[in-house]
Amino acid sequence: MSEHAAHTTADVIKELADHRLDWDRINSRLAALDPKHPDWKPAAELVGPYLTISRQPGAWGDEVAQRVGEALGWAVLNGEVVDLMAELFNLEPNMLRLVDEAKASWVRDLVTDFLPMEIIDRDTYVHHLGRVFHLAALHGQVVLVGRAANLFLPRTRGLSVRLIGTESRRVDRLAAKDGIDHHEAEKRVRDINHRRARLVRHYFGRDIEDPLLYDLVLNTTAMKVDHVVAIITDACRARGLDA
Repeated sequence: MSEHAAHTTADVIKELADHRLDWDRINSRLAALDPKHPDWKPAAELVGPYLTISRQPGAWGDEVAQRVGEALGWAVLNGEVVDLMAELFNLEPNMLRLVDEAKASWVRDLVTDFLPMEIIDRDTYVHHLGRVFHLAALHGQVVLVGRAANLFLPRTRGLSVRLIGTESRRVDRLAAKDGIDHHEAEKRVRDINHRRARLVRHYFGRDIEDPLLYDLVLNTTAMKVDHVVAIITDACRARGLDA
């Protein structure tokens, strides 16, 4: 690992500490590795426990993640990952969001002529995203929401959950949550589904809807949030992840 990359790793650790992840805990695990190796990744046995939540839009993913995190006493990294990466790599947060999983390609196309390409390069974004997820998982006791987090990490060291639901029910929830009409909510749900599926297919060669990518798939169509939270929390405890 180059001097610049090592410095960046230290910066990532410091910034993660501001998101309720313990700097000393990460450093103690990092010390057991060889951070100078050019292909550095945390050893699988040092990673976790972690929980990843993949979600269809309108399937309560964000709310469920926050409440499971509270129940377990774990940190939750969701949309703030984008802001964290922007701080670390001196990027404009609003511009970085243009390459995030759910943003429409026409927005990116619109600004391509006016922005440096490195700001909107999805390959660079995914590379750094993977590094942040690895360090967060190296800390352990963290909930990682979306952005194919489960596909970056060793499967045996955490629990991977997928939240789904009928499109009609999810559209209704999104419309109510965002205060938009049904037609706009329907377009948004389909667009987000498409963007997320394309990212997973392009970078991992997998189908985001493949149930074998996850340890637990929950259909939230007719379920209450409390029940979803209880099932996931119990599953984490049954796996011994809360120890």
